[in-house]
Amino acid sequence: MKNYFRLFLIPLVALTTALSGPSAAASSATTTPIYAQQLVSDLMAANQDVLAIEIHAKPPGSETQVVVAGVGSTVGRKDTEFELRMTTKDVTSIATEKIADVPTVLVRVPLHDQAGKVIGLCVVTFRPMPGIDRAMLHVRALEIVNEVSHAIPDAAVLFRSNS
Repeated sequence: MKNYFRLFLIPLVALTTALSGPSAAASSATTTPIYAQQLVSDLMAANQDVLAIEIHAKPPGSETQVVVAGVGSTVGRKDTEFELRMTTKDVTSIATEKIADVPTVLVRVPLHDQAGKVIGLCVVTFRPMPGIDRAMLHVRALEIVNEVSHAIPDAAVLFRSNS
């Protein structure tokens, strides 16, 4: 199934640039030099069918879950009640939303560490494509988040300096 998504690389790369601007990823990585941002950057480079990825977690010493890494300017934004429910109830949601007047499909998946403990939320954003239904995008997002989970021994590592 992964190769099927690769057919849409060129329009998706153009749309990603239009949505986030040419320097959004670079500025985000510059202002947040943590492991979580490196994970997002690596995943974006490896998954051209994805428009955006966000990692949500509680920073050390905080009780508030926020966007700790992502593409664009949402880093630091406090999670909504809906996003917190996804994390605490360990459930996934799929929603169609418009970002900059472009239709997208957001798949919110609880983020686990290597031991399987829920440590936050991962939001994977796709562009709807002919022949690709929401169930297929859900499976694709689960593959991506599973890959992320394998790279996280515990929540604290997300905040470690990447330098």
